[in-house]
Amino acid sequence: ASNLQGQAKLETAELCGDPQCLPMSMGAFAGLILLVKAPISCVAGAGAAACLHGGTPTEESFEAFFKQWFLEQYWPEVSQKLQQELAQRAASQNFMASLTSQLRGWVLNQTENLHANVWYEFSARFALPPKFESYCNILRTASVNLGSHQKPRSVTFWGANKQWFLPPWVSPHFDATPMLDEMAAR
Repeated sequence: ASNLQGQAKLETAELCGDPQCLPMSMGAFAGLILLVKAPISCVAGAGAAACLHGGTPTEESFEAFFKQWFLEQYWPEVSQKLQQELAQRAASQNFMASLTSQLRGWVLNQTENLHANVWYEFSARFALPPKFESYCNILRTASVNLGSHQKPRSVTFWGANKQWFLPPWVSPHFDATPMLDEMAAR
């Protein structure tokens, strides 16, 4: 019996550095199951078990994930909004400033892939390093600033089951004005 207790303590210690963490997590999970209907609780239970088993991704893995997410998911939306903002600015400016804004929009459209990397490097100055929080080796978060210094826009990514992701209820809306103003000031 003492060998089984020692093995259980070892497994708990490997899963979570705090010995109270696993019992608290399991209690919270059991409470969640009681609150929802049986079919949903089975799916939630399986998902939670997978997350509990897998652990969190490393802090070092976040930057590579963030770059891929930025280039593949975030940048296409950003590029479209930047082009719209430049077109709006062109419509409200004098002839020379309007021509400059239109040219910037056209160049951005023609060189979108190149600009994705340039904008990533520029944005990474504000966004990285992220602020990490860890919750009992079950969940890790990484908060980054996707705005500018004047208008910060904090977005929090989650890490579970050794993977980073943006929760589906989080939408990193992009306001092009602060970033364009920041670029113009440099």
